[in-house]
Amino acid sequence: MNLNPFRKKDWSVGSEDYNRMMKANAARTEESGVNNSRWAPGALNRLENKQRWAAIKAHWRSWWNN
Repeated sequence: MNLNPFRKKDWSVGSEDYNRMMKANAARTEESGVNNSRWAPGALNRLENKQRWAAIKAHWRSWWNN
């Protein structure tokens, strides 16, 4: 992922920018359905953090049970 804010975005289908935009749209839609409200900026980051913590918890649960 290129974090340079001045680079030109690539919106062609299948590009990294396009895929991230589609993930963000899906996260906003899911969040607005759960909260029954309008979406707020940062929905994708909140979703990725939730997934990251779920993976960490799953890893430790599996380690603890072994």
